[in-house]
Amino acid sequence: MILTLDKLKELNACAKGTEWFRVSGCKTVEGTCEELLTEDRFNWANWLIPRLLSHLNKVKYAYFPAKEVLPIFEKDFPDDFRVRNCIAAIERYLTDPTEENLELLKTAATYAATAAYVANAAIAAATAAAYASYAAYVAIAAITTAAATAAQALPTKEFKQRIIRNGLKLLKEQEGNK
Repeated sequence: MILTLDKLKELNACAKGTEWFRVSGCKTVEGTCEELLTEDRFNWANWLIPRLLSHLNKVKYAYFPAKEVLPIFEKDFPDDFRVRNCIAAIERYLTDPTEENLELLKTAATYAATAAYVANAAIAAATAAAYASYAAYVAIAAITTAAATAAQALPTKEFKQRIIRNGLKLLKEQEGNK
């Protein structure tokens, strides 16, 4: 997917990010995100990707890291099923995005958020799941926050790369379906 300065301005990119892009010589979303990862600018790539995704792909993007960090929460809280139930509600919504499943997702998000407040060591994992659920019905900030908080739970460069590459895969599939 081609990326231009005009597109970044349309997306309300910050001046610093726009200037970085202008100087970088990048021409595509994929090339831009790969360069951002090379420069350890995960948050910038994580800002860009969801702004280009369809609604359902935004939910998928938020879901991916939340599911990846679920084992962290379950290791510390093996008898607390609120986060797992939240992940299951996201899966149900992704399979069948009805109003009924959206309502179930809202409830699950509330429970996961509550779990996040009581969890100490695994707070980022539970928070990522809650934000991933909120991604189905709130602003784009929930999507980027889900990925960012999951990256706090597993702060390795490899995990951050997997999040961004998953987003790029969703974008590619989305473009192929047009």
